[in-house]
Amino acid sequence: DKVAVDRHSFLMMKLRNLLPGIHVWSRFNEEKQMDFNGHVIELGHGTTLLTDPPQTEYQTLEAIADLGKVAAIILTNRDHRRDAEHFRKRFSAPLWGPDLDAPLIEIPLDRRIRDGEKLFDRFTVISLQHQKSPGEFAMHDPVPRSMIIGYAVIGKGPGRLNLLPVEKIPNPEGAKESLRRLLSYDFEHLVIGDGTAILDRGKSALEEFLAPAH
Repeated sequence: DKVAVDRHSFLMMKLRNLLPGIHVWSRFNEEKQMDFNGHVIELGHGTTLLTDPPQTEYQTLEAIADLGKVAAIILTNRDHRRDAEHFRKRFSAPLWGPDLDAPLIEIPLDRRIRDGEKLFDRFTVISLQHQKSPGEFAMHDPVPRSMIIGYAVIGKGPGRLNLLPVEKIPNPEGAKESLRRLLSYDFEHLVIGDGTAILDRGKSALEEFLAPAH
């Protein structure tokens, strides 16, 4: 009915539609001067997947619930635990995260994810080395041709990429070399956990960022 439609429309204002079937909510971090992003990915059949969930307000949680049952909450690295325990309880959803980071995460994981796994017959897990977090991984999503990244690269303003500060990544060249793994996948959009996503030319932007300096 109209009341239900109006409620859903109001709630969906709490999420931004990033790509078809992918929504984002953000929490601005004053110290880093950037958004920390969580993503809701529609899996079909009334189910969704959440990634790296930052703290949010009640209405945003209701908007996420309106999109369907949360099948899993995925952490792409140990430091993106964020508000995951609250989300796990709120949605009665299992919490998945990197196998190598499991001993370093303060809350237990329901599933430990390894390199090369295929999640929900859709997302390919790509482990990345020389990152701040030993278990850091990206996920290739062929549906909207996206690469989902935690903080292996950060979006420093529209169209700009960077690594975490050198004190967090002692081997930046090794980190960049590992990120070149991602270029073997077909994608158009960079969906980023920290900072600003790069849509339509995400792979080109990553290629340029990783190109050797002349």
